[in-house]
Amino acid sequence: MPLAEKFEKFHHPEGSSREGPEMNPEKKRRMAHFLMPAACLVFGISTLAMLSGFEPFYSGYYSFAWWSYIIFIESFLYCRCREAKSLLFENPGKFLLLLPLSSTVWLVFEALNFRLSDWHYIDIPSDTVIRWTGYLVAYIRRFCREFFRQRRC
Repeated sequence: MPLAEKFEKFHHPEGSSREGPEMNPEKKRRMAHFLMPAACLVFGISTLAMLSGFEPFYSGYYSFAWWSYIIFIESFLYCRCREAKSLLFENPGKFLLLLPLSSTVWLVFEALNFRLSDWHYIDIPSDTVIRWTGYLVAYIRRFCREFFRQRRC
């Protein structure tokens, strides 16, 4: 038996779902109804914190704003638009797969920028861990923004 089949059989024995337990539509809808105001709250708090100069909101505000927007729109699409598809609720695995893919794609642009020196970042945190975490969150968000922007209700 090939190794891939052994792995598949071990991790997904007969009768078990490959994607794990499926959340029923009513639970998804309740989750979406919870996430919409939660995203608005995160947006509001991060805006106030940014305006008062509080870190990490001051230097990373753009990411907080976009992530709250993405979560709000995904929840709204799931609750309100019958024709639109919400990747977050209908295929969370693909949604999560977009995150590392997005960061990798944006890092290609950053690598090109080393040669081109076309842009630079101002007011970035001096702490390396905070700075690189901010980069990762921002790069993931950029690709996701373009993906979600193309979907309409």
